[in-house]
Amino acid sequence: MHRSPLRVAIDVSSAVDPRPTGIARTITGLVTGLQAHPGVELTLLCRSSRWRRARPTALFPGLPVRRWLDLGTPRGVDLLHSPDLRVPRRCRVPLVVTVHDLSALERSDHASSRFIAKKRARLDRAGRSADALLTSCASVRDDLIERLGLPPERVTAVPLWPGLPRGETPTLPPDSPARRELLLVGGPSRRKRSDWIAGFLPRWDRLTGLTEERVLWCGSAAESEARAFLASLPREIAARIDWLGHITDAELDRLLGRARAFLQLSDTEGFGIPLLEAAMRDCPIIATRCATAEEVLPADAVLWLDGEAGERGLEDWGSPEDRRARGERARAAAGRYTRERTVEGTLAIYRRVLSSSGASASAG
Repeated sequence: MHRSPLRVAIDVSSAVDPRPTGIARTITGLVTGLQAHPGVELTLLCRSSRWRRARPTALFPGLPVRRWLDLGTPRGVDLLHSPDLRVPRRCRVPLVVTVHDLSALERSDHASSRFIAKKRARLDRAGRSADALLTSCASVRDDLIERLGLPPERVTAVPLWPGLPRGETPTLPPDSPARRELLLVGGPSRRKRSDWIAGFLPRWDRLTGLTEERVLWCGSAAESEARAFLASLPREIAARIDWLGHITDAELDRLLGRARAFLQLSDTEGFGIPLLEAAMRDCPIIATRCATAEEVLPADAVLWLDGEAGERGLEDWGSPEDRRARGERARAAAGRYTRERTVEGTLAIYRRVLSSSGASASAG
C-alpha cells in the first residue's frame, strides 16, 4: 500500500544568522537528517525579520524556503515544527515545539527580569499551544514538566547527535604529547560561568605542571562582546586567551583533533553536543558537573569540575593511560548518538501527534 510523504514545515529563522548559535546548529542538523528521509517532504519557513539578514535559500540548497510573516499556518503541510519557542499566532495544523534549555530561568542571577518574563511567557504559550514538546535531554524534559505542570506524555526527550563530520580529520590519541592548548566553545558571558576561567587556569598549571597553556576560545558572540568580557578578566588570564570568534565546522573538527583538552565551564552550552563532538575526536574532556553533561557521557569518561572554577576534581588528570581509557569510554558513549536515532525519534513524535489529531492522511 502506498504511503504519502509526511509534509512537515520547519521554522528555520534561528538558523539564518551570520554567527550561528547552538540552536542554529541543531536546526541545520535536523533539517539535514529529515531531508535525507524518503518518507518526509520538507518546507522551510523563515520569518521576515530574519529573511532580510541573509539568504536562507543558500543555507538549505534543494529545499523550498518560504518567507513567513508568522501570522498563521502555511498551506500544504500536515504539521509545523517550531524549534526555537516562537510559536505562530494562529496554527491550524498540529504543532510541535522544541525547548532546548531553561537556563534563563535557572540562572536568573545573570538575566534581566524583563528577559526572564519574556522567556516565561514564551514557555507558557508553547505549553498551551503545542500538541507535543521536544527536548534533547531527559533532565530538561523533567524540569519542563514540573515548571509548566504538563502531562508527561506531552513532553519527549529526543537525543541529538554530534554535528561534525566523522573521520574526515586526523585525530591524535588523547595522551599524545603533540596535543596543545585548551579549547572552549561558546560565547563568553557570566551567565555561562565563563568568568570561572580566571580560577581554573592557575589550578590547571599547578596540577599538570604546564606553564602558560594557551586557551583557544570560539563562539557566536560579537567581537565587541567578547573583547569586553576578556577585558573584565585579570590581565594575566586574558593574555593567555585567543578569541577566535565564529569558526566553521571543519575548523572546529581540526581543533578538537589536536587540543590537549576540551574545557566546558558552562552548564548549558550546546545542549551536550560539544561534549559529544569532543568525545568523537578523542579530545580529553574537562567539564562542570551538570545534569546535561552527566546524561550524555558516563561519569568515568570525563574529568569533572566540582564547585566554582573546579575547586575539586582536577587532581584526577592522571597518567596518559588514564586519559586514553577515559577517551575510549567517552567515544563509545558518543557513538550511540546518531542521526538515524534523532530522526526516527522526531518522526515518531510527528506521527503520534498526527494520529492523535486525525489531521492528515499522510502516514510518513
